[in-house]
Amino acid sequence: MDRKLVLYQKAIEEERLYSEEISSSLREFTKNVADFIKEVTHQGQGESVSDEDLTKISYLTKSIHTKVKSLALAVEEDKKAAKLAESSRKVSKLTLPDETNPNLYQKTQKELKEVKMHMENSNKSFISMGCCLTELLDILTQEDSNIDLLAGKNDTQLRKYFLFLEKTLISFFNTVHDREQLPTNNYKFVCFAASVVGNLSTNENGRKILLNHEKNHFLLKTFLNLLCRLRFPTEIQLIEIFMKFLSDMSLEVAAVKIIQNHLSVMEQIIDYVNFPGRMHLQYLAIVILFNTLDENLSSGLFNRLSAKIDQISWGTLLNAPNETIRDAAHRLLQQIQTRKASQTREESQKFTVKP
Repeated sequence: MDRKLVLYQKAIEEERLYSEEISSSLREFTKNVADFIKEVTHQGQGESVSDEDLTKISYLTKSIHTKVKSLALAVEEDKKAAKLAESSRKVSKLTLPDETNPNLYQKTQKELKEVKMHMENSNKSFISMGCCLTELLDILTQEDSNIDLLAGKNDTQLRKYFLFLEKTLISFFNTVHDREQLPTNNYKFVCFAASVVGNLSTNENGRKILLNHEKNHFLLKTFLNLLCRLRFPTEIQLIEIFMKFLSDMSLEVAAVKIIQNHLSVMEQIIDYVNFPGRMHLQYLAIVILFNTLDENLSSGLFNRLSAKIDQISWGTLLNAPNETIRDAAHRLLQQIQTRKASQTREESQKFTVKP
């Protein structure tokens, strides 16, 4: 029983740390989004924001307003829960023999249950509010004009959002629970958050901001490291968001170098080329490979990927019913064949004995 109690306490402590990180980031994020809404709404007097977008903004703002009120209470509960958890840890360090002192064990267990309840309520508030904010930002960043506005005036706020997103993604994937058992809102939250960055990557100014951020932080590397941990088909929406982000980023030379250095990710992308019935996913994988299997990829890495590349069902792709898939596959195959021929010539020259 003592071991079970220790494990339970560890889980509670991880929940508490998660809430502390998210709550501080979320408060800052709330302010940044509010400032951005003001600017975009002001710009909306022109053609920056459509009437449909403004209607969505109005609806979501009402939801956010309600949830912002509960945030202060949730943070206060978070602090109380932290103090309660601390006192519970001190109690748990004592000897807890079930037979000689059962009341002490029951008291500790009750306190830990109360902590868990407080933390779950706080997390629900944070996640629910985060969903509203990120859905709003997702709507706003679907317009190039809004991304240009962000790039021009809110670079600092965007960097803070990227840090917030990194924490969110890592916390989601490192949860002590089975991800499939988490509330639906948690998955929606992560999808919306990743989608915002995916929207930014479609715009040249947005990609520049992302690459500038990458110099000191690791948003792109976080996406790459987590891609192989996504589960098909339960997390297909997130997989496609990740792949769309990588396909857009692969247009930038600096990003290509980072992607090429992740061998396991490159292998995973090759696997996605063979996914039947997921044409969009196949196309994104082909685009990433076309942009990354270039002349700058080292011979050593290309050779290590060759066995995997040979497993691609080229016949199926070249005869696919979708013309876009067929054309993209044909271009990729030509590029790979050219690269293999060039590499064969280089290797034969190395072993040529001069007279």
